Amino acid sequence: MSVDKEKVKELLSAKPPIENEEALKLNNPNVDKAIVASLVGASCELHQDKSERNACWELLRPLDKDTKPAEDVLAEFYIKEFDKGGLERMHLVADRTNYIQWKALQKAKQKLIEMGKLNPDGTPKT
Repeated sequence: MSVDKEKVKELLSAKPPIENEEALKLNNPNVDKAIVASLVGASCELHQDKSERNACWELLRPLDKDTKPAEDVLAEFYIKEFDKGGLERMHLVADRTNYIQWKALQKAKQKLIEMGKLNPDGTPKT
């Protein structure tokens, strides 16, 4: 199989879809580990089959041992999702994760408005 190196380079150089570039400067490996552990760990618990559950939990072992960065562990998780249903499944899992995070952020903003900590338009109180 021939790999078009230019296409791979283009794919890997895409900017992440983030609202605030400052998020990229929060480089804290422990926070990244916690985020990945919570996402993957919760998914592992959904497996009915004990051997599948155990195999899923094995994906997190490199985080405990500091042998892989968090994004590599999450990449392995997405590869497992790909193996279950192809590119569409992998993207559906990622999109659902993003949706839940967005939904939680909207609820938090709503509660902060109700608490009087944000203006009704979502801007900070001064």
